[in-house]
Amino acid sequence: MKHLVTLLFFVGAIAAYIVGSMPGATLLLAIGVVLELMGWYRVFRGKKHPPIPTH
Repeated sequence: MKHLVTLLFFVGAIAAYIVGSMPGATLLLAIGVVLELMGWYRVFRGKKHPPIPTH
């Protein structure tokens, strides 16, 4: 499921870039950038590790 959501972010970014390339659709380019950044964040975020006991 995690990979599906990440893939959807990238597909949405590509779609926004395509539509945003038309004159007057600058907002869609910005949305594409945000979607792409969210996708890359999901790819590179680290896994949460449980705390190490100190005793």
